[in-house]
Amino acid sequence: MDIMLPEMSWIDATKKILEKDPDAKIVSVTAFEQKVGKDLLEAGALKIVEKPFTRKKLIGVVEKYLGEH
Repeated sequence: MDIMLPEMSWIDATKKILEKDPDAKIVSVTAFEQKVGKDLLEAGALKIVEKPFTRKKLIGVVEKYLGEH
């Protein structure tokens, strides 16, 4: 999930996702990790992928949290 959302804040979106599915695995993507990283993790994100990122890095993070299914 990119933190720049049009309808609601990324904190609200993360909380709503986790309310509906407590087992959801949320990976946040941002260019502002230093600025918002702590808040993202406190809201329930498992990992922050900082922009710019490589396809290999993103796939590695997804596989780590979701497995290779």
